Amino acid sequence: MGALPMDAIQTILTRLGFGYDLYDGVSSDEFMDLLGHPDIMDRYDILFINCGTAELWLDHHDAIATNLRDYVQGGGSVYTSDMAYHFFDAAFPEAAVFDYDDLPIDDAGD
Repeated sequence: MGALPMDAIQTILTRLGFGYDLYDGVSSDEFMDLLGHPDIMDRYDILFINCGTAELWLDHHDAIATNLRDYVQGGGSVYTSDMAYHFFDAAFPEAAVFDYDDLPIDDAGD
């Protein structure tokens, strides 16, 4: 199987005329600058996490999950798609049951 297609919510946001800040989560660890810092997250109303985001966050799984949970409980919204459901599942493990919950992160969708 070849590389899985990845989402690009930024393409849709651009077409709709919305402004956004892009934190690269595919070819760099730039997204960790956002998810690792609640004060930066709080600058945004909604965070979009595309499918295909690097697994670097797993080294900080508990902190990222806490940051996401606190962000939502503080009024923010998080959109995750496809394999990025792991971010949602980490922050809110009891909120939903996903078909791939028992698979390692890199196996979802295979």
